[in-house]
Amino acid sequence: MSRYELVYFPMRGKAETSRLLLVAGGANWSNKTAQWPEEKDSMPFGQMPLLIEYNESGEEVIRLAQSHAIERYLARKFGLAGSNEIEIAILDSIIESIRDLHDAFIYYARKAPEVEKAAHRETYLNTTLPNGLKYLARFLEKNGNNRYYVGNKLSYAELYLYVLVEFATTFEGPEFIKPYPELQRVVDLVQKHTGVKQYVDSPDRVPIFKPPAGK
Repeated sequence: MSRYELVYFPMRGKAETSRLLLVAGGANWSNKTAQWPEEKDSMPFGQMPLLIEYNESGEEVIRLAQSHAIERYLARKFGLAGSNEIEIAILDSIIESIRDLHDAFIYYARKAPEVEKAAHRETYLNTTLPNGLKYLARFLEKNGNNRYYVGNKLSYAELYLYVLVEFATTFEGPEFIKPYPELQRVVDLVQKHTGVKQYVDSPDRVPIFKPPAGK
């Protein structure tokens, strides 16, 4: 059985969906906090996250960088990327949409200039997020509202949605998702997954953002 090591900062960030993929896939894996910037030059592109896979003999199989490449690799590895070309394409489009919402959230929450934050937050909560969630709910309706985006089994699109909702709920509370019970059912489905629940409830889970120095 392969063993995986996921290298990142002590935060969820761009590695969290990959962590959920490893958990949902039942993988033998571990988190590793990189010594940064000391290890920067050893990274394939000088950035993280980094996935390292080892075979049963402990030999390195692949050293893979770029968060989206890691996610696609793990999703295919664990049968969470769709069962045919049509499903793969649909999942790709859904995931890109969720990424857009996630990136916009990170911008207003962490990157926007302080004087612009209130305006960005208002636009995100009143326009960007509800518009995006509306379309994400429609895809569930097209698949029979069975809590899956394609077919009748878990894919990494549901994991992506879970990460987005968890991030946004942490900062804004649960009100934003109440108009979309279809999406809440997906979140509940993921949260009840045995592996995911154990991971989410673990005291070893890293925080959403990197803690300040010295803490």
